[in-house]
Amino acid sequence: MLVASFARPSLYERRPSWGSGQESHTRIIFAALDQRVSEELVEALLQRVPDMRATLTQLITDSAEGNPCYMEELVKMLIDDGAIVTTPEDWRVIPERPLAMQVPPTPACCKRASTPSRQKRN
Repeated sequence: MLVASFARPSLYERRPSWGSGQESHTRIIFAALDQRVSEELVEALLQRVPDMRATLTQLITDSAEGNPCYMEELVKMLIDDGAIVTTPEDWRVIPERPLAMQVPPTPACCKRASTPSRQKRN
């Protein structure tokens, strides 16, 4: 049986010995993506956006601080909030929307902020 548990680094700051002494415990540390890789990921996520891609890339990479899950959630939130309008052919940016939005401090907040609009579409 495999049990995977994810935690922020602050867990080990509060409880440095968490998991130690367990024969089957393995700690894997995931580092944040560097700026170049973050920009590549956001470019891939926004490949269907013909305009304002540089502005959106900057907004997302600055906010996500190397967290790929947060980058994906921010793109979903931009779509849910109507800053990016999607069609089968392409995606269109409503220019004033992305820069005016309040960026949530964590991916979980991002999900909570956009959940009501996701439910409306379903």
